[in-house]
Amino acid sequence: MARKPKKLNAKDIAKIIAFLIVVGIAVYQYFEEISLNANLADLDIKYSYHFIDVGQGDCTMILSEDMTIVVDSGPGDHRYTTVEYIKQFTDEIDVFILTHPHEDHIGAAADIINEIGAKTVIMPDVSTETVCFDKLLEALENNNCQVKEGKSGESFAFGEIQIDIFSPVTTDYKDLNNCSIVAKITTDKISTMVTGDAENAIEKEILDNYPSYVLDSDILKVGHHGSSTSTSVDFFDAVSPQYAMISCGEGNSYGHPHREIINMFENRNISYFRTDLQGTIVCYSDGEKLAISESYTSDEGYQQS
Repeated sequence: MARKPKKLNAKDIAKIIAFLIVVGIAVYQYFEEISLNANLADLDIKYSYHFIDVGQGDCTMILSEDMTIVVDSGPGDHRYTTVEYIKQFTDEIDVFILTHPHEDHIGAAADIINEIGAKTVIMPDVSTETVCFDKLLEALENNNCQVKEGKSGESFAFGEIQIDIFSPVTTDYKDLNNCSIVAKITTDKISTMVTGDAENAIEKEILDNYPSYVLDSDILKVGHHGSSTSTSVDFFDAVSPQYAMISCGEGNSYGHPHREIINMFENRNISYFRTDLQGTIVCYSDGEKLAISESYTSDEGYQQS
C-alpha cells in the first residue's frame, strides 16, 4: 500500500520559502555582477573613476566628457603629484568636494584650486585652525569659487551627474572625522559612495535615516583609509558594492588598512584595491558596466614637494 505524501505544515512552508529567497538573491547577485563587469576593450567609455595614489590620504576624481568632479585633495606633501595628475585630464574642476578639513584630505586643496581652478566647492560647515585650512579659505576667495554647504539631505545635479549627500546631519561632533561628507555620486547607472573618514557611529546615523536601496552603490571609497573605526558590517552590507577602493600610504604608521576590514571583504568575495600596493586605480564605464585598470602612477617618479 502506497504511503500518503506528508502534508507540509506552516513551518515547512516557511523553510522552503526562506530557502528559495536565499537562492533567488544569490542568483540575482551573480547575474548582476556578470552584467556589471566588462572588458575594457569592449566598453564605449563615457566615464572614468580615478582613485589617485596620494600616499596616506584621499583623492578621487570622476570624469565625463563634460564634467570633472574631485573628492578631497590628498596631503600637502603629495601636492605636486596630485596637481600634475589632475592636469592631465582637465583645465578646470567643475565640482570639488572636500569631505572634512583634515590635512590628509585638504592639504593640497589650495594648490589644486590655485593651479587648476574649481567652479563649485562643496564642504561641510566646519572649520579648523590649521595652516592648510587658512590657505584653502584664501584660495577659495582669490579664485571666486562658489562654495556650497554639504550636509545630509542635500542633492546636486551637475549635467548628467547626480550627487546625493547623506551626512553630516550636524557639525557639532567633537571629532572632525564625523563631520565628513558622505555622498553618493551617480553617473548614469553607475554609482560611487565616498565617505571621507566618517566613523561607525555616523554610519549608524545614516542607516537610521536612509533605506539600503538608497545607499546601494557599485563602488565604495572605503572610509578612513581602511580603518576598523569605519566601514561597519551593517553599513557595508547596505551599500553592497561590487568594488571597494582603499586609499592609504605604503607602510603607514596606522596599520591601514586594518585586518578586520580586509577579512570582511574577503569573506564576502568583494574585489578590493589598495593604492599602497597598486598605485592609482582607475575604473572605466559606459554608464552601465565597469572595467578596472591599474595605472601605477606612484611609479612615475613625480618629484614630491
